[in-house]
Amino acid sequence: MRTLFAFGDSYTYGHGLEDCWMKQGNDYTVGSVCSQYAWPSLLAKDLEYNMVNRSGPGFSNLAILHRILNTNFNNDSLCVVMWSFHSRDMIFHEKYNPTLEFFSKKIDHADMAVHVGSWAHDGLSKDWMLAHNDTDLIMRTWLHVHHANLYLSSINVPHYNFFVDYDSLRDYKPKYVKIPYKDIKLIVGNFVDYALDNCHPGPLTHEQIAKDIKECLVESSLI
Repeated sequence: MRTLFAFGDSYTYGHGLEDCWMKQGNDYTVGSVCSQYAWPSLLAKDLEYNMVNRSGPGFSNLAILHRILNTNFNNDSLCVVMWSFHSRDMIFHEKYNPTLEFFSKKIDHADMAVHVGSWAHDGLSKDWMLAHNDTDLIMRTWLHVHHANLYLSSINVPHYNFFVDYDSLRDYKPKYVKIPYKDIKLIVGNFVDYALDNCHPGPLTHEQIAKDIKECLVESSLI
C-alpha cells in the first residue's frame, strides 16, 4: 500500500481539533499525537493510503526542511508539504547531536534546539525578531523550499507543495525555484470553521483542505 507523508506545522498536525486539544490544569495544550481529523488523515483515508504525519505545532520552515531530510521514505511514498509562516525559526543549540533522532519524544528537544517566532514577544524570540526582517525571512523560506524539493527529487519521491500564507511570499519567489505547488488560500479569515482554540482551522476546514489537495494531486498525475 502506498504511504502519504505529510509535513507542516500545527495546521497539518491538527492543533485545536477535538482529539488534539487536551486540558492541562486550568488551561489547554496541544495533544501528544496528531489529529485523526486533520487533513493528512482525511486524505490518506480517502486515498486508502498509509499515513505518516511528520508535522509539529510551532514548526518553522527550517524545522520542516530538517524533518524532511531526516525521514526514511519507502519505495512507494507520496510527500505533501504544507510550508509554514516565514516569521518562525529553529535555533540549534551547542548540545545538538546529529546522530540522534532529533524529533524523537525520547530526546529532550529543549536541549537540542528551540523554536522561536512572532507569537512570542520576549526572551529569545524578541532578540531573534530584532535581528531579522520580513524580506530576509521570506528569502530564507524560499531557500528551504528549494532545498527540500531538490532533495525529494534526488531520491525520486513524488511531492507537492502548499503554503499557509503564500501571499506574503509571492512577490519574492526566485526564478530558480521551480516546484510543484498550489496556493489554496489557507490564511486565517478564509477558514470554513475554527478549531476549539478559535485560532486554528476546524474540522470542516480540514475536510476542504483535504479535498483541495486531492484535486491538485489528481491534476498533477501524482495519484
